[in-house]
Amino acid sequence: MDFSRMMKLVVLQTFFTKLKSISLFFELTIMTPKRILQFAIVLIVNLLIASVSYSQCTIAESGTVDFDDMTCSETGSAPVAGVDIIIPAGVTLSSSGNNDNFGQHDIIIEDGGILFIDHNNVQLDGNLFVEDGGTLQINGKMELACGSGINVESGGLIITGSSSGASDKLSICSTTIIQGGGGCTVADGNPDSNPPYCAGGGGISGPTGFDETGEAPGTLPILLISFEATDLATGIRLDWATAIEERNAYFDLENSQDGQSYQSVTRIDGGGNTTSIQRYSHLDTNPYSGVSYYRLVQVDTDDKRTIYGPVRVDRTIVGELAVFPNPLMSGQKLNIRRATREAGMITISLMDLQGRVISDWQMNDATDMQLAIPETLNKGIYLLEVSGGGKKKLHRLVLQ
Repeated sequence: MDFSRMMKLVVLQTFFTKLKSISLFFELTIMTPKRILQFAIVLIVNLLIASVSYSQCTIAESGTVDFDDMTCSETGSAPVAGVDIIIPAGVTLSSSGNNDNFGQHDIIIEDGGILFIDHNNVQLDGNLFVEDGGTLQINGKMELACGSGINVESGGLIITGSSSGASDKLSICSTTIIQGGGGCTVADGNPDSNPPYCAGGGGISGPTGFDETGEAPGTLPILLISFEATDLATGIRLDWATAIEERNAYFDLENSQDGQSYQSVTRIDGGGNTTSIQRYSHLDTNPYSGVSYYRLVQVDTDDKRTIYGPVRVDRTIVGELAVFPNPLMSGQKLNIRRATREAGMITISLMDLQGRVISDWQMNDATDMQLAIPETLNKGIYLLEVSGGGKKKLHRLVLQ
């Protein structure tokens, strides 16, 4: 679930709709600066209110509603990517055909609501929540994207269309998790149970949960819905959120330069037992230079550890160089200086104007370096290409 992406889409859609109004354009051309400021404040407030109200899409129609023809009661239109799809009491939301794609949504089946999968290769890029009294009925094949999960509250139910066959199934990340009866294991909450689990006959009732490993009740300490790293001027900000926590004692946030050997950055207390969304954040003010990795180690009250991530961060600084002297006389050395040591390794290539490489050098964490330009070069204009971490920048060099 990506609330920030959804909010940006809604705000942009609303804003551009407003700008398309000729009368609005005319008003702006004759407004005083004070009036323009007042108008902007009102518009921003309205957009923020609108974006909050569009964070979910409730299907209010009674009977069966196809995913190809959904209407949100909040907006009167189809849902935008990232919003939660709510299936309330009295509504049966069904697949409309084979290869149906539900899109980027979390689906929440409330008390009395039903999600009915009656086709093959039905796909969802999001999580499934079956609340008390909700039902997930699978009479076909449903596939959830990698990293997705299923949570069934006490009183929730997952059932398949057959108790004797394996043609009805649900998979996560191409791994079969739940199928019809016949040679499979009943989901009993034992961490040693092997998927696929049976949902035929009486089905699977909550509380339980499954991720792409097929872990069952009591073995999913949390349901992680996001884990992101943001490169800021003050450091790396790590944000993550959970939808469910069970016996969650704490998180150990770790980082690494090579993605193999990790060390602890900080420890943050968990939410214990909760089914509401919990949000966490930490600013690492002393991150590694260049490329690094962050991961979460979740530790429950029984000291069981579960690893999530990693996420990759690239702080390689490219192009922030002082190049002198420039112009450069034949036989002179070219000085390279950068403002910070925490820049990671970069490659400097001397090229002609056709892009042919003449010489190249590597600069690690040093702040100063001298380059010996070949004395055989003719006078003229050359290029210095600075690259690192997937980024590039060109500098113009004059040789006299």
